[in-house]
Amino acid sequence: MALNIAVTVTMSHAQPQVPGAFYEKDYAVAPRVGGGEMPAAQLYTPIPRGVTPVQGGAHTPAQRTGTAPNAKGVPTSAQPTPYRMSVRLYVASHDKRHFEQVMRKVFSLNAHNRSMRVTEVYHIGDERNVSAAIKDDALAQKIYIGPLYHPPMDLNVESSPTWVLRDALTKSVHTVEGILDIDKCVTAKGEYRPPERSMFEAPATPTIGVKGF
Repeated sequence: MALNIAVTVTMSHAQPQVPGAFYEKDYAVAPRVGGGEMPAAQLYTPIPRGVTPVQGGAHTPAQRTGTAPNAKGVPTSAQPTPYRMSVRLYVASHDKRHFEQVMRKVFSLNAHNRSMRVTEVYHIGDERNVSAAIKDDALAQKIYIGPLYHPPMDLNVESSPTWVLRDALTKSVHTVEGILDIDKCVTAKGEYRPPERSMFEAPATPTIGVKGF
């Protein structure tokens, strides 16, 4: 898997990429590390009710699963929880295999990781690749899932998946772009640790890789 790590901060080592393309092999050697404020819900560009974009310009009925976030970007049904790190995900859905790979990671995290939880998933690309089974699993795990035209502009991200992590204890927010194993960026106590290349081992076989939005 081509490893790509980027965290939105003042210092930036981003390289221009073509949407849908794999990132270069050594893009993550000097990751961007930092944090900021959680993007407000009103900064999103939501899909009009009942409509979602698909590649090629067509439109099909949209379906949202779970509880929509309120004006502060927090699910309205949120209650005090044992996990410390809540996670919002932006993922490209124009590549079905990539989208399904990322969603398998989400469901595994929520089922087995006690220090963090994915509460919101925003897919960008093609609604047709979001299967009924994925929507059902998201509903079962109380994950809000819905379509967007693009990630919030203030995030300034280019690669999928992009994870926005909010620490409930320190109130700090961290954006990690372009890696699948986001759990390696959170300790057993739920504390954030910046991604480093040494944290990630090269896979034994090629994988789907990172995609552009």
